[in-house]
Amino acid sequence: MSWLEEKTDDVNIRIMGGIHPSMGGTATDEDFWLVALNENKSDPIKRYEAALKGLPYPGAFREAALALRALIREKAKAKESYEDELAALYKIAVWQSFSMQRSERAQTPGFSILERIPGGLITELEYEYQTMGYEKLELVNKTDAKRMVELWGEPKSHSTLLEAYSSLWKEYEDKFIHIVKTKGYSGLYDIKIEQPNNLNSMVSDNEELNTKSKFKTFISRVFKRK
Repeated sequence: MSWLEEKTDDVNIRIMGGIHPSMGGTATDEDFWLVALNENKSDPIKRYEAALKGLPYPGAFREAALALRALIREKAKAKESYEDELAALYKIAVWQSFSMQRSERAQTPGFSILERIPGGLITELEYEYQTMGYEKLELVNKTDAKRMVELWGEPKSHSTLLEAYSSLWKEYEDKFIHIVKTKGYSGLYDIKIEQPNNLNSMVSDNEELNTKSKFKTFISRVFKRK
């Protein structure tokens, strides 16, 4: 199940399914989103589809926006309507705004909280352009904003999805904090982790050294303190 469709807190299947086996995940080359993305850089539609499979990774949000901008430029050049593509880009930017650089309450990068929230909960949150605006949306650039104002007018205010639904974010921060306190980091993933600094316990003794190294790098990145 994709991030866009999730409705329950059982997100480990999606998390591990988005990670290549060389880094401890279960994805295959056929469904690993980065592989599909790199193979379709010149095809905006396939690039966009691949990026959606990678959500909620920050890079996937950026790639989705880049693909949609390419489609918008094509349609603008052909003097065709690009409102649907612009609306899709705006939607991606709004979803991406439901996060933060770092959660001080949980003492972890914001992505560690975001990836544990079922995507279906985020994509169903209601918002309107007139109140959400564009100035606080990280993925909206100046050209995007200009096109939005030309089509939809100047909004009444500017905000983010995180500001509008901060209570939902706090709920999952609390869940993250509770799991770490009661079960340790092993409670967060379907892999054996005793503590972030004890990386030797995360891989079995019979794994090859290069796989160990890649897996360690991945886990270190997951628990990196900024």
